[in-house]
Amino acid sequence: MSLCIYLLYMIRYYETDEKELDYVKELWEKLKHQHQSKARYFFQEYENVVFENRKEKLLKKSEKGFLRVDLAVDSSNEEVVGYCISSISNEIGEIDSLYVEENFHSMGIDDNLMKRALTWMDSEGVENRKVKLFAGNDDTIQFYSHYGFHPIQIILKQKR
Repeated sequence: MSLCIYLLYMIRYYETDEKELDYVKELWEKLKHQHQSKARYFFQEYENVVFENRKEKLLKKSEKGFLRVDLAVDSSNEEVVGYCISSISNEIGEIDSLYVEENFHSMGIDDNLMKRALTWMDSEGVENRKVKLFAGNDDTIQFYSHYGFHPIQIILKQKR
């Protein structure tokens, strides 16, 4: 007889706004390091990127439109294990940032977070939507293509 042990996580989802951006700071820092490790040429540009500056840009963006923060919380310890920051500004919806802790990747949390953001954009009547990715983040292109996002432009920068 074999014994199978399953570790179950209960994930709860919460919707909030720009007032709660600090809840994602730790995960955003992990995302930054992930981008930096995948960067082929310009990894040093991430060294001076700090959450406070990103937060400031998002707050300015929210002044011109709407900002939404979806949080995925592990109910066993009340820790945020994933988030999606999305915005609507000038009739354009944008997935500004999305991250899920590595040990939660197989649980579909990223999918749930995306669906929540896109459903919000649907409810606001937003047809024009975008997401920006950093070079080296190639596996993420495939994830976003499942939601109808496809490359439109590639910008090259000279490395000196």
